[in-house]
Amino acid sequence: MLPPEARSSRSCKRLPLKQLAGCVPVPWVAGSIDRNWGHPYSPLADHQGPLKSRISVMPKIKTHKSTAKRIKKRANGLKRRRAFGDHFLGKRSTKRKRALRKNVSVSPANLDNVRRSLGLK
Repeated sequence: MLPPEARSSRSCKRLPLKQLAGCVPVPWVAGSIDRNWGHPYSPLADHQGPLKSRISVMPKIKTHKSTAKRIKKRANGLKRRRAFGDHFLGKRSTKRKRALRKNVSVSPANLDNVRRSLGLK
């Protein structure tokens, strides 16, 4: 392992917390500059609290709320309502309106995108 003065701050962000304690951010390592060096909101700034809070973590995947309201998870898969069943129903036949009342499963072509937006993937 490199001595503390030779380690860059970028490589330090990937280290576990035990090894990160001895890591010293250096602006010049092998001819490259750390872009966050000296910036007031950088993860290297001292005003941002203890070391544990400065470690970068993966962002949380947020649920797409409008998709979550329209699609429900069931035992057989993801269910959705059929389109065109809310208004202008006078021109449609009774048979067509009855078919529009039923829920259907999400198409396999759309399944990956829907699962990702619901946070299931």
